[in-house]
Amino acid sequence: MPKCFSRLPAAFIAALILTQGCASAPPPPPPVTGNVATQAPDPEQSRLAKSGTLLDRIVAVVNDEVILESELDARVSEITRQISARNTALPPLAVLRKQVLDQMVMAKLELQQAAGKGITVSD
Repeated sequence: MPKCFSRLPAAFIAALILTQGCASAPPPPPPVTGNVATQAPDPEQSRLAKSGTLLDRIVAVVNDEVILESELDARVSEITRQISARNTALPPLAVLRKQVLDQMVMAKLELQQAAGKGITVSD
């Protein structure tokens, strides 16, 4: 125990510790007044919420790697061009996107397994 506390009574030390513990607790939330549904939204928050720009989305996570929506869109466009070049009927877009995503996931899994076994795959 530090020397400065050795002369103080134990009850005083305990009260000091309890007081400091209470002081570090967060303040209680402000009371809600009025009907929350009728309160006007904060214009600053609304402006900030609208100012964000979506750059990309994650459509799949394969172990520790991700597949981005932009990658999926690019691959779907490429497959669509290839199918159209063969004069073949295109499947519905939702079906095509799912099939392409499944293919991309499988390719990532295969490459990850190969890398884990020390096998290198060239493009």
